[in-house]
Amino acid sequence: MKLKKKLLSTLLACVLILGMLPVTALGAGSGAPLTTLIVGGTTVINQGIVQTVSGNGWSYADGVLTLNNANLTGSVVTEYENAAIYAVGDLTIQMVGTNTATGSQIQDTSGIGIFINDGSLTVTGDGTLTASGGMGSICPGLVISGRNTPSSLSVTGGHLIAKGGTATGDYGESYGVYVNSLGMQEELTGVKIDVNGGNFSIAGGVGSYNTTGLYVHTLMDFTLSVNAGTMDVTGGVCTGNDGISDGIFANCVDAEFGNSQLSVINGTLTAIGGTGSQRSDGIITSSGLAQVGPNGSLLTNSVQDTNLSGSGSWLVYGSLNGVVNGSFTLSSDLTVPKDARITIPAGATLTVPKDVTLTNNGVISVAEGGTLAVQGKLVDNGVVNGTVTQVPVEQPSSWAAQQVNAAISAGIVPASLQSKYTQTATRAEFCALAVAMYETVTGTEITDRLTFADTSDPNVEKMAALGVVNGTGGNNFSPNDPLNREQAATILARLSDALGKPISASAPTFNDNASISSWAFDSVGQVQAAKIMEGTGGNNFSPAVGYSREQCIITMMRLYDQVK
Repeated sequence: MKLKKKLLSTLLACVLILGMLPVTALGAGSGAPLTTLIVGGTTVINQGIVQTVSGNGWSYADGVLTLNNANLTGSVVTEYENAAIYAVGDLTIQMVGTNTATGSQIQDTSGIGIFINDGSLTVTGDGTLTASGGMGSICPGLVISGRNTPSSLSVTGGHLIAKGGTATGDYGESYGVYVNSLGMQEELTGVKIDVNGGNFSIAGGVGSYNTTGLYVHTLMDFTLSVNAGTMDVTGGVCTGNDGISDGIFANCVDAEFGNSQLSVINGTLTAIGGTGSQRSDGIITSSGLAQVGPNGSLLTNSVQDTNLSGSGSWLVYGSLNGVVNGSFTLSSDLTVPKDARITIPAGATLTVPKDVTLTNNGVISVAEGGTLAVQGKLVDNGVVNGTVTQVPVEQPSSWAAQQVNAAISAGIVPASLQSKYTQTATRAEFCALAVAMYETVTGTEITDRLTFADTSDPNVEKMAALGVVNGTGGNNFSPNDPLNREQAATILARLSDALGKPISASAPTFNDNASISSWAFDSVGQVQAAKIMEGTGGNNFSPAVGYSREQCIITMMRLYDQVK
């Protein structure tokens, strides 16, 4: 009964707050220009009229707020809230460098990092932005509230971090992200969140009643799509006796027509509950469906009222009905709690890679045809039914070991390429290596994309957008084709160009120069002269011969040493 009363009071508060906003604010709607924008206490737009266009670490033009190493704190923006950034209407935030937007501790108000009212928010760029709640009875890091428009949020690059603050009182609420769309007309309601690149991290804060990471309340539909990049959602610390701290909670009020749809297409979604005495589920939705595509990955401690499907990989690890689907590889240490049950059915694989520890305090059941592959460490404090497959740590060839290990230490070798070192690399794998090196050297994520008909691999699209790789004809890339030596030479030379440190021109001096393709000839000469690539013996280059993973790593490390 207390929960129902609290939910009703929260809804009533939202309606009252929206009702107190000026008429101009309520008329904004998705696709409409901004009518109000307040940045760090400075009024940028008032009643649709631009008042000022720049401040300390920020500038504004044509619906885009550019943050360049800005540190913003909250000011009073409504009768009940203070926010570091407040907008009525659609807003795009371009991130440059490291930025913060933090709600303040102002008497009788709730501190919010970013508050978007009756509009949408798009976050892009190659920097970072941390939106943090301050103090008050409700203090989310990011709020998107719609009454006359659907609420939408899109992340296309960089790293957006939203975390709740410290909520006060017996019913303190501290969400990482709070989104609602409770308009009077069904066609003007709904919530949509897209991650199309970059990283989106959400964490609930500290409070006595609810510290859910992502809290969604809408009259109609809720859709969450991770199309590329990563999204990590965790609940916070809830101190009350009836505390709730879910990872993702989505409630569609109209149960007959509204529903929740989560999809993970090419990226990764992690949704983990926090500390809550009443509930701390990873994902809980209203009659929801979660679909994981073939290149998608989902990790969660528990799923409630949501059907999982798709050909991708997922791991549910913290409930009585935990399960592995597809081939799931842990990316960091994980603890299976006491009383939890995980089933690895036939055809599924759970891999614990090197340098990762799986601590089992529950029960893991490996069915016939299922695989628990351990290359790292398994600490079994519970029960494992079935066979554990110990996988020896693969090593590169002795002549390559030193440089390969140096490249791994430098952070330029994706985990997926730290095995099968003598295997011929694919075109897509070399792109993954090139992206890792580029983003490590520059310290920024590549946000541009150039697409192909036969792949949606984000690493391929990033390298193509930089002009480092081309297709193979017919708008295809042939991502799984083996990489040969002249292709590798061309990519290395172009990658150096993209990093702003072109290799000096030089003609190749191999005996088999005549067999080098015309489009690769200059690049082969460049990487030979720069001592990035060598011959294969007898002063031959062997341009059409396959290029192994360890060869790719070594030559990428040589380029890294020259451009870092």
